Amino acid sequence: MRDPVIASIVSSGLWIILLFCPGIPSAALPWIPWLAWAAVSALSSEQPWKGLYPLARWSGVLLFFALARGLWEERERRWWFWGLCAAGAVLGLSGLYTGWENLKRGGGENMYGLIPPYYNYTAFVEAALAASLIAALAHPRGPKKGRRLAGFALLGLMLLLITLSRSRGALLAVAASAALLWLRRWDWRRLAAGLTAFAAAVALGTGLMMILQGASPAYLLKLDRVFTRPQLWVSAISAAGDHPWLGEGLGNFGAAFLRHNFPYGSGFARYQLVSHHAHSEPLQLAVETGWIGLFLFLAALYYSRPKPASGYLSESAWAAWAAMSLQCLVDNMLHLPALAFLYFAALACARPEPGRTWLGRPFWSKAVALSGLSLCLASTLPERLAGRHLDRAAKEFDPGAKAEHLSRALEIFPLDAGAREDLSRVYLSLDRLDLALSEIGKAISLSPTNAVLRCLRADVLRLLERGPESLEAAEQALTLEPYYLRARLLKAEALARSGERQAAIAESSRALGYRSEIEALTLASGYARALADWDEGFYESVKRLTEPRRQGFRRRLRKP
Repeated sequence: MRDPVIASIVSSGLWIILLFCPGIPSAALPWIPWLAWAAVSALSSEQPWKGLYPLARWSGVLLFFALARGLWEERERRWWFWGLCAAGAVLGLSGLYTGWENLKRGGGENMYGLIPPYYNYTAFVEAALAASLIAALAHPRGPKKGRRLAGFALLGLMLLLITLSRSRGALLAVAASAALLWLRRWDWRRLAAGLTAFAAAVALGTGLMMILQGASPAYLLKLDRVFTRPQLWVSAISAAGDHPWLGEGLGNFGAAFLRHNFPYGSGFARYQLVSHHAHSEPLQLAVETGWIGLFLFLAALYYSRPKPASGYLSESAWAAWAAMSLQCLVDNMLHLPALAFLYFAALACARPEPGRTWLGRPFWSKAVALSGLSLCLASTLPERLAGRHLDRAAKEFDPGAKAEHLSRALEIFPLDAGAREDLSRVYLSLDRLDLALSEIGKAISLSPTNAVLRCLRADVLRLLERGPESLEAAEQALTLEPYYLRARLLKAEALARSGERQAAIAESSRALGYRSEIEALTLASGYARALADWDEGFYESVKRLTEPRRQGFRRRLRKP
């Protein structure tokens, strides 16, 4: 259900079910204030159409939760538990099947499975299953005999696969869930069972990687990777401060992140990172719906929280929900409808509703159902319409028609910095330098750390013969990306035209040296390729500008 169209179809089916219910499920009541706030937040944002699909997705997920809590009984909870066992086994084995060679070469991060990337989305399901199995197997009335042995085998497999994928968040979530089970019941048996399985899986997985790859004992710590999560969280907190009350609007985290981008790695292409998620569900909600929206969401979750239950099915559902909740603190999972359904299904199973209670009269529930159904059916239209205009612009050869399609896409999503950059380049090809400069300025305000936009502005100012401003824009680009070859040549040209020949020679020589360094790098993004782009003709023209005038005069005399 990664495809928005499929997710909308599933949600539409849920709203159709509500049409035949005698009212609105009472479990939906605490979520109504948050949904209303999210809708107001989206409508008041600079890009309201971006929030249409997320609002429809959240509405469908929360309706599923309310229906499940009100309608599911012991039989459905048993189906949920064994369905989770089957799903975890299938996802885990598919990851091994599709990524065994990658596993031997580069670790579990390169395992793909059915819902890549493996280390977070698949590990999310596996962590939920592992925590659920720990609770079920430690429960006095849990699975017996053959099912018990199968449960232990499946638990070991899940923990081993999580370890191989180096999913630190999933492992910590399972361990913390086992500890919380102990705190709920003060049962040392549960804590010991969970932590023993956890330690055994970590040791076995690390040992296997040491044999297959020669990995170090610190395999799970990912010391060979660049850490970005803390910086992402700081960036998200800064973005949440821009609109603390209503937020950016659902679906607009990507635009907010561009305003608070940070250097990724060191050296070349420092600001190439793009993120549509905060890698923390609470921070994502704070950015998109404001701090009040986050408070309303947490209040609804607290009101809907599970209460202690005697059966092992409810206990295992509570453990799965706790593990998933802990993992959501350090990653984004609920934007995938299938994972959101899993999360709220666990919450529904962990606290069965005592009797089926309904709110309102059938007339009102049908009105709500028809409204939700209409929202689902229309939720993907803005993205599809804007995408169609962008696709036509990419295929169009006529600059005028290309500009028209880009302008229409920007009418739907005005915060698309990439589309504004493309539109400015079209205006540049039409010699509409004033319009190009205007669009570049708007794009820079949306993505202030994008050095490509600064360099493009320097190019346009150069064509307008505004040398000092062109030099300033090139220097701004180089402040962001010191290895930007085009910006360095633009700076050299501006210096040469202002009479600073030695400084211009130094800049062009530095650009030539950086070019040889960059040739050895693997350029994974379009942003990085733009920084490394080398214009030999422009370099030669800059080189001629830096030559002594007498030498240039003699060369002209030699020409016939």
